[in-house]
Amino acid sequence: MWKLLKYEMKKSMPGKRILIAITLSAELMVLIGLGFGNISLVGIGALLLSYSALIGMFITCFGGSGLFGRELRTKQSYMLFITPNSNRKILDAKYLESFCSSVLMGIYFLLLLGLDLSLTVLRDQWSTGPFSHNFQGLQEVSAMIPNAALALLSLWFLLVAAAFFITVVFASIFSKLPAKGLLGFLFFLFLGFLINLLGSVLTTVSYSEFHILVLSLLFLFGGLLFRGATLFLMKHELNP
Repeated sequence: MWKLLKYEMKKSMPGKRILIAITLSAELMVLIGLGFGNISLVGIGALLLSYSALIGMFITCFGGSGLFGRELRTKQSYMLFITPNSNRKILDAKYLESFCSSVLMGIYFLLLLGLDLSLTVLRDQWSTGPFSHNFQGLQEVSAMIPNAALALLSLWFLLVAAAFFITVVFASIFSKLPAKGLLGFLFFLFLGFLINLLGSVLTTVSYSEFHILVLSLLFLFGGLLFRGATLFLMKHELNP
């Protein structure tokens, strides 16, 4: 499993390097703007940093399924299934790569956010400025972090498992369709919309710790179903 994980991490490194370069460029704009008191430059840099973080986390979480789909579309795709590794190990290594990359990139973006907030606090003397009110709000929100982390982790598993399932479906059952990569991406977005709608309906009823736990278990169960279906298709539709 460790060798498979290192292989998956190595494959995804070029994209991560590009993402880090973009975010560091945006962060440099923010730092220069703060240093010279240029609010416009700070705003532009912060906007670029926000969008690059959002898009970057999406790519980090689900880019592995895209790479897997690209592998399955090559003539050498059969080589994936003649190695000593089982389908379960291959799939779980891809899940694990997505999780590790998501955590590392999340920490990276949080560090950048912490740096920018710290410099803003020092510059604007937050204890008497308008930022203090926002900081108090952040303290209140932090109390919800444990429950939110549980729901976020189960949601991540559900979406990642769904992404790999869709990839395998369009590489096997619907392999003859034109533009199957685009169709798979659109179907994933539609599925994400349905999952978000389900979560919104359930949390509208109540936002208690119990309901968050139930929602997390539903997400986890859905992810396990997608994982099982993906392994089934890999065994019966993709294996040579």
